[in-house]
Amino acid sequence: MHNLFITYAPNTTETRRVVDQVRGAFDATAFIVSAKSAAETLVPDLANADVLVFGLQKAGGGEMPAELSELVRSLKGANLAGRAAAFFSFGSDKACARLRKVLHDTDVSLSEEDPVFGDQSSARQADVAEWARKVTAFFADVRRGRT
Repeated sequence: MHNLFITYAPNTTETRRVVDQVRGAFDATAFIVSAKSAAETLVPDLANADVLVFGLQKAGGGEMPAELSELVRSLKGANLAGRAAAFFSFGSDKACARLRKVLHDTDVSLSEEDPVFGDQSSARQADVAEWARKVTAFFADVRRGRT
């Protein structure tokens, strides 16, 4: 079993609904999945996971959600080598570009996938399941040293 950790922002009913869909899309026999809002997430949460999943909604002016500011600050100098990171966005726009740049310096392996799930409503389950399959395959490649 591998640990998969989901952190997300903003912490709203709509985003939690999509996070629940994402949680359920991963194989329960392969992953222990946990989730916290970005404001509650600490670096040890990330360090204890094999797969890191970030779900974000674009804030005004294309900025990262304010809830991520403390976590981003804490990541400076962190080493997340050997882990895989995956991303998805809430709403109608991709929101993970700035976070990708921050995570690049941690040596985590970054998935290229970045789907947009829902426009303040639940995502199509088939889309979420397909993305989860891609993330699982990406993680397998990271473990084999293929990324």
